[in-house]
Amino acid sequence: MRKYMVCSILVLMIIFTGLIFPDLKYANAQQALPSYNTIPVDGTKFSLNYTINGGSVTDATIQAQAKSLIVSINSTKDGTVTFQIPRALIDAKSSSGQDDLFLILIDGAEVQPQSESSNADYRTLSTSFFQGERSIEIIGTQAVPEFGPIVSIVFSIAVASIIIVSFRVRYNSGI
Repeated sequence: MRKYMVCSILVLMIIFTGLIFPDLKYANAQQALPSYNTIPVDGTKFSLNYTINGGSVTDATIQAQAKSLIVSINSTKDGTVTFQIPRALIDAKSSSGQDDLFLILIDGAEVQPQSESSNADYRTLSTSFFQGERSIEIIGTQAVPEFGPIVSIVFSIAVASIIIVSFRVRYNSGI
């Protein structure tokens, strides 16, 4: 009986881990390509890969409620920037699940990307900017959840505890 209970708990923990941490498949997606610069995205475990001509990237922040990624730049002249954005960080999907266009704002004004491409792990987009512009906001339809992995771990422990208690009650009461 105890072996069955332990096996059941392990199976449930594996299942919950897959449901609660679906972004684990993106662990390898965190590796930057050699031709890209990398900057950590504040408040997340993700990094943003980029190339820039005509300035520098100074900061990257996710705003999960707004489903947007805000990148601060120091543009010393007119230039272009290319971002390689992890899908697990922010993505743009239509209601049918197909890739949709990101909304891009530079200093609050909407701009069209020069190019967009994608693969299973990343969305890559390029846009141009003018000298003196400071903020690029990329708005999608889904962003990294507000609740971090700690909440998921606590939830898994709570579910496992409930299962253990229910088995003990059944075993002790003879049901």
